[in-house]
Amino acid sequence: MQFRVQSFETVTSTNDLIKRAIEEGEPEGLAVRGLRQTAGYGRQGRAWESPIGGMYQSFLLRPEVPPAQLPTLSLLVGLAVRRAVAVLVPELEDRQHTAQGRGAIGSQAYHFQLRPNPGRGHRFPG
Repeated sequence: MQFRVQSFETVTSTNDLIKRAIEEGEPEGLAVRGLRQTAGYGRQGRAWESPIGGMYQSFLLRPEVPPAQLPTLSLLVGLAVRRAVAVLVPELEDRQHTAQGRGAIGSQAYHFQLRPNPGRGHRFPG
Protein backbone atom coordinates (compact mmCIF):
# COMPACT_ATOMS: atom_id res chain seq x y z
CA MET A 1 0.00 0.00 0.00
CA GLN A 2 1.26 3.46 -0.89
CA PHE A 3 0.50 5.96 1.91
CA ARG A 4 -0.59 9.51 1.21
CA VAL A 5 1.12 11.62 3.86
CA GLN A 6 -0.30 14.92 5.05
CA SER A 7 2.13 16.86 7.27
CA PHE A 8 1.26 19.79 9.52
CA GLU A 9 3.31 21.94 11.85
CA THR A 10 0.53 22.05 14.48
CA VAL A 11 -2.69 20.04 14.79
CA THR A 12 -5.23 19.58 17.55
CA SER A 13 -4.72 15.82 17.22
CA THR A 14 -3.70 13.64 14.30
CA ASN A 15 -6.61 11.38 15.26
CA ASP A 16 -9.06 14.29 14.80
CA LEU A 17 -7.93 14.68 11.21
CA ILE A 18 -8.19 10.94 10.53
CA LYS A 19 -11.70 10.83 12.02
CA ARG A 20 -12.74 13.70 9.76
CA ALA A 21 -11.25 11.89 6.75
CA ILE A 22 -13.24 8.75 7.65
CA GLU A 23 -16.46 10.81 7.83
CA GLU A 24 -15.65 12.28 4.39
CA GLY A 25 -15.16 8.79 2.90
CA GLU A 26 -11.39 9.02 2.41
CA PRO A 27 -9.96 5.66 1.25
CA GLU A 28 -7.42 3.79 3.33
CA GLY A 29 -3.77 4.71 3.09
CA LEU A 30 -3.91 8.20 4.57
CA ALA A 31 -1.20 9.08 7.09
CA VAL A 32 -1.48 12.35 9.05
CA ARG A 33 1.62 13.68 10.76
CA GLY A 34 1.94 16.64 13.09
CA LEU A 35 5.07 18.18 14.55
CA ARG A 36 3.00 19.33 17.53
CA GLN A 37 -0.43 18.40 18.94
CA THR A 38 -2.37 20.91 21.04
CA ALA A 39 -5.33 18.73 22.08
CA GLY A 40 -4.26 15.09 22.18
CA TYR A 41 -6.43 12.64 24.10
CA GLY A 42 -6.22 9.11 25.38
CA ARG A 43 -7.91 6.54 27.55
CA GLN A 44 -10.59 7.74 29.94
CA GLY A 45 -10.63 11.17 28.31
CA ARG A 46 -7.12 12.10 29.43
CA ALA A 47 -5.85 15.11 27.49
CA TRP A 48 -2.32 16.23 26.73
CA GLU A 49 -0.22 18.47 24.53
CA SER A 50 2.58 16.99 22.44
CA PRO A 51 5.53 19.35 22.03
CA ILE A 52 7.69 19.65 18.94
CA GLY A 53 10.30 16.90 18.89
CA GLY A 54 8.20 13.73 18.83
CA MET A 55 6.58 11.65 16.11
CA TYR A 56 2.82 12.16 16.18
CA GLN A 57 1.13 10.23 13.43
CA SER A 58 -2.19 8.52 12.72
CA PHE A 59 -3.13 6.14 9.91
CA LEU A 60 -6.41 5.43 8.18
CA LEU A 61 -6.70 1.71 7.46
CA ARG A 62 -9.79 -0.17 6.35
CA PRO A 63 -9.02 -3.87 6.78
CA GLU A 64 -11.95 -6.24 6.45
CA VAL A 65 -11.87 -8.00 9.81
CA PRO A 66 -14.70 -9.79 11.62
CA PRO A 67 -15.58 -7.96 14.89
CA ALA A 68 -14.52 -11.00 16.95
CA GLN A 69 -10.96 -10.60 15.63
CA LEU A 70 -10.54 -6.93 16.62
CA PRO A 71 -8.72 -7.70 19.89
CA THR A 72 -6.22 -9.85 17.98
CA LEU A 73 -5.77 -7.15 15.35
CA SER A 74 -4.88 -4.62 18.06
CA LEU A 75 -2.28 -6.98 19.49
CA LEU A 76 -0.73 -7.68 16.08
CA VAL A 77 -0.53 -3.98 15.21
CA GLY A 78 1.09 -3.26 18.56
CA LEU A 79 3.69 -5.98 18.06
CA ALA A 80 4.44 -4.79 14.52
CA VAL A 81 4.92 -1.19 15.71
CA ARG A 82 7.13 -2.33 18.57
CA ARG A 83 9.25 -4.41 16.18
CA ALA A 84 9.65 -1.52 13.74
CA VAL A 85 10.61 0.96 16.47
CA ALA A 86 13.03 -1.52 18.06
CA VAL A 87 15.08 -1.39 14.86
CA LEU A 88 15.57 2.34 15.46
CA VAL A 89 15.76 2.22 19.28
CA PRO A 90 17.06 -1.26 20.26
CA GLU A 91 17.12 -0.50 24.00
CA LEU A 92 13.31 -0.35 24.20
CA GLU A 93 11.79 -2.80 26.63
CA ASP A 94 9.09 -5.13 25.33
CA ARG A 95 6.02 -3.29 26.55
CA GLN A 96 3.55 -0.78 25.17
CA HIS A 97 4.80 2.27 27.08
CA THR A 98 8.45 2.77 27.97
CA ALA A 99 9.14 5.73 30.21
CA GLN A 100 12.31 7.70 29.67
CA GLY A 101 12.66 10.76 31.83
CA ARG A 102 9.35 12.62 32.04
CA GLY A 103 7.45 11.07 29.14
CA ALA A 104 6.78 7.98 27.14
CA ILE A 105 8.94 6.91 24.23
CA GLY A 106 5.93 5.41 22.55
CA SER A 107 2.30 4.54 22.89
CA GLN A 108 -0.53 3.49 20.66
CA ALA A 109 -4.24 4.05 20.55
CA TYR A 110 -6.91 2.45 18.39
CA HIS A 111 -10.26 3.77 17.27
CA PHE A 112 -12.63 1.28 15.72
CA GLN A 113 -15.85 1.84 13.81
CA LEU A 114 -18.11 -0.96 12.67
CA ARG A 115 -20.36 -0.45 9.66
CA PRO A 116 -22.68 -2.85 7.90
CA ASN A 117 -21.24 -4.22 4.70
CA PRO A 118 -24.17 -5.59 2.67
CA GLY A 119 -23.80 -9.26 1.88
CA ARG A 120 -20.70 -9.68 4.03
CA GLY A 121 -21.81 -9.02 7.58
CA HIS A 122 -19.86 -6.24 9.28
CA ARG A 123 -16.73 -4.54 8.15
CA PHE A 124 -13.96 -2.84 10.09
CA PRO A 125 -13.44 0.44 8.18
CA GLY A 126 -10.42 1.89 9.94
